[in-house]
This record gives sequence, C-alpha cells and structure tokens, in this order.
Amino acid sequence: MFASDLLHEFELGVWKANFTHLLRVLYAIGGDKIQALNERFRMVPTFGRGTIRRFGRNVSGMKKLAARDFEDILQCIIPCIDGLLPEPLNKIVLDMLWDLAVWHALAKLRLHTETTLRIFEKATTNVGTTVRRFAFTCKDIDTRELPSKEVARGRHEAAQGKGRSAPGNKQQLLNLSTFKWHDLGHYVAIIRQLGTTENYSTQVGECEHKRVKKFYGCTNKHQHEGQIAAKQRREELLEKIKDQDEEAKKARLIAQKKLSEILQESEINSNLQMSHSDQIEPKKRGRPRKEYFGLTEKQQDPLPQTVGNGASSMALMTM
Repeated sequence: MFASDLLHEFELGVWKANFTHLLRVLYAIGGDKIQALNERFRMVPTFGRGTIRRFGRNVSGMKKLAARDFEDILQCIIPCIDGLLPEPLNKIVLDMLWDLAVWHALAKLRLHTETTLRIFEKATTNVGTTVRRFAFTCKDIDTRELPSKEVARGRHEAAQGKGRSAPGNKQQLLNLSTFKWHDLGHYVAIIRQLGTTENYSTQVGECEHKRVKKFYGCTNKHQHEGQIAAKQRREELLEKIKDQDEEAKKARLIAQKKLSEILQESEINSNLQMSHSDQIEPKKRGRPRKEYFGLTEKQQDPLPQTVGNGASSMALMTM
C-alpha cells in the first residue's frame, strides 16, 4: 500500500479543484461576486504565528499560491462566501465547505484513536455526498474556464505554433473521476497501518524550496545557478564552523568540570587526613608496664627506667 500524500492529493488537488470551480460559478453568476469575495478575504485578520497569514488583494487570481495558502483559504472561506450564491446553492456550498474543512482537520490530526478514525470514516462519506450534490447542482450553470486559464491556454497554443483557437473560454465542469478523489477513501486504512499523516508528509521536502528562493533573492538574477551553489556551500561551511565551535565549548566545559571535581576531591581527602590526625592520641613514653613482662605488682622489675631522673642515670653508669 502506498502512503498517502495529503499536500498534493487534497490541498493542491481536491480542494484546489473545488475552489477553482467555485470561482467559475461566481463568474457565471456575474455581478460583483468575485470582487466581494476578494474584499472579504482582505478583511480576514491574521491568527497565530503563521497559522492564518495575511491574504493577498486578489485571492481569486490564485497567483503564487502554495499549499499552505490553499489551506488558509479552506479554513476561512465559509464566512467569505456566505451569501454570495443564491439559494439553495448557497446552503449546498456551505455544507460542502464545512465537510471539506472537517475532513482536512481529521486528516492532519496528529493523534488518532479508534473513535476518531470512525469519525474520520463518517466525514469521508459526508464529503463524497456533499461534493456530488454540489457537482450535480452546478450542471445547470454554464461554468467556463477562468480568465487566467484562458490567457495561459492562449500563450501555450501560440508557443506550440498551433495558432489561436476559437475565441472565448471553454466550458468546464467539476471533474470527480480522478485518482485524487478516489484516494480519499483510503486515508483511514493508511493511518491504521502507517500512523498519522505527518509521519510521511511531503511537506518537509516542499519546504526546502524556501532555501533556494532565499538564495535566488541574493543573486543578480543572471546565471544564478552558480551563485546559488556558492551561497549554499558558504552556508554549509559556516554551519560546520559553528558546530566545531559548539563541540569545543562542550569539551572545555567537560574539562573544567572534571578539574573542579578533582580539586574538590583532593580538598576533601586532605581535610579528612587532618581531622584523622587530630583524633589520634600521642604515644606516652616512659616505663613499660610490668604486665608486659609477665610480672606481678609485688615482683621487682629487672629493667631500668628508660626515661627518668638522675639517680636512675647514675645506676646505669655504675652497672
């Protein structure tokens, strides 16, 4: 079983296709619906540190939008589009957007239990039902390709030398017969087998594009490949120097700690020796006891005094 790719399959696949078709519906209805949608998105405040970012002035243009931008649009679109569509289409769209947001939140949940997985299965069923209802309702609306898509198609045809096709944008419907739609039903089984989706998300690799774009902004935009490579090597060298400096600091701290432990231990030993020497009583010098020689108190000690007065010294001299 292949691991699912939430970023490309849902955020840049299923949800982007639904959002694009919503814009087609707004263009088909006419009026200032698109302008009102862009104005409402501009009024959405930011939230948290990068959780909800500031929207651009032309959200409907979908220019330079990353997966995180489509995620923010999904989280904030319900109050922005509410009331722009006629009934009963407005209620159908709101139900679909709610089910898509719930499904996306459950898919990105980082801790699943059997209860949440059962809720996830029910949410997947609800998404399929509401999206099919939305696609069936929009069949009566003459939805055409977006103006930006029409311009891009004209440039592509001109570049291939085919000549410009018939004027006017082509009719487009919401296509549900894609693998990305089909794969939504397998997410619960994949999570049961492989764990939550952040374990195998492609978002980590996609975020590496930021480094290349950062380096490109520091070049002169002319033959930038070599300049990007040089800046990348310079950054790696600085990181290596930083790591070596950190290791040297750690080694110095360890050496200082060992030295302090040795000095402290030697000081403790010296203090113990001094206290032990103070506790030992000095030996008394003088005449040994009679018991050492097996004599009783009444028997005469044949040994002279080792340390005594002058009489004993004279006795030693006369002997």
